[in-house]
Amino acid sequence: MQEEYRKKNYKSVIEQIEEWEREKAAKLAKKDELKGNYPFVTISREYGCGGYETANALAERLSEKGKKWVAFDRKVIEYLMEDMKISRKLAETLTTQMQSQMSSFFREVFANYPPQVAVHRRLAETIRMLALNGYVIIVGRGGNIITRDLPKGFHVRLVAPMEWKTARMARLTGKKLKEAEKLIIEKSAARESFYKEYLKFDPINPHHYDIVINNAKFSAPEAAKLIVASMKAKGFLEE
Repeated sequence: MQEEYRKKNYKSVIEQIEEWEREKAAKLAKKDELKGNYPFVTISREYGCGGYETANALAERLSEKGKKWVAFDRKVIEYLMEDMKISRKLAETLTTQMQSQMSSFFREVFANYPPQVAVHRRLAETIRMLALNGYVIIVGRGGNIITRDLPKGFHVRLVAPMEWKTARMARLTGKKLKEAEKLIIEKSAARESFYKEYLKFDPINPHHYDIVINNAKFSAPEAAKLIVASMKAKGFLEE
């Protein structure tokens, strides 16, 4: 199912970038260049939660009112980074002022990060460009950390009990329950250690998010409905 979503989104990525190129002229004409003018969503999740399923359901729901939204997970973002032509087109969607703002951000932020983090700069730049253009849902990849200074970012955290995550991962990977649980524990520990040690950021702290959703209690479409309602309450979306 995830591969079907991604194939659909690869096409959507190209269409979205082309739309951003068309909008660039309008931004310049309106002098609408301030960073963070456009809403976007980041989805952080405990390992084993269905981040991409929720993102896809959210993109479909948000796109119902006309403005197209696209979900970006690890594979879609890597696709963007690996295709130099598409990567260049994405960079060209930013106005001069937005490019300058982004350069300043990385000079200030990455100068204080150790080499273990600096190697991820290109990934961070790609995520930042997506967020600045707006109308995207970024799954994982530290999206909430990279974009936390942008005022129109809505940050979501997905959680679930270990039993639920274990059953889901066992079903997806074909592993036995004990193996699936061990995988979740190891991956979670490595991820949290990286964020805490190198980024000085605690990903499990609920204070970093606008909303925390229990995946075991809400299906992907239900979670999407909650997120949309919350974004409207904050004034990020029109009623």
